[in-house]
Amino acid sequence: MELLKLLYSIDENEWLEGYDLYQKLYKRRSVYIKAAIFLIPLVLFIQQIWLDPHFTMGYVCIAVCLAAIVCILLTPSLERKNVMRALSGISGDRYQLTLFADKLTVETVAQENRPENLEPDGSGGLIRPENPAPTVIGFDDRSMKVIETEKIFGIFTKQTSIVLPKREMNDHDAETIRKTLNRA
Repeated sequence: MELLKLLYSIDENEWLEGYDLYQKLYKRRSVYIKAAIFLIPLVLFIQQIWLDPHFTMGYVCIAVCLAAIVCILLTPSLERKNVMRALSGISGDRYQLTLFADKLTVETVAQENRPENLEPDGSGGLIRPENPAPTVIGFDDRSMKVIETEKIFGIFTKQTSIVLPKREMNDHDAETIRKTLNRA
């Protein structure tokens, strides 16, 4: 049974807020664990050099461990910058959320007059590509987390991130989403 159908668009700030929440929920811990994995041999190589300053391979190993730690810790901010650049490609896109009792779906709504949505057909003409398959999240997914902020609803699983801007919904829509997702 369909509970709600909502047409919306996302601006860059809302999407980045959702992306940051997703990173905190699913990625940050693994970044710290990976950095700690390289921190342990770093400390051991420093100790070895302290005991034997002529152990020149230790200096190389320290440099490798430090480089790995820096790369691991910088990766999330570099990914965020790439996401910021990619957001210009989705500006103006519209999405449709359909909320059911046991799942939700989000699909991209075709924009008829956008030339970048057209592809060459091989004979000099342009065709409209098919819309991507809708994103479906079942409420039985144990990795699903819902976060509500002042501006957005964030619905996250390990594979999916959905951001719903509150500016696009009325109080009844927000309450329906809140009740349905809190029950899930």
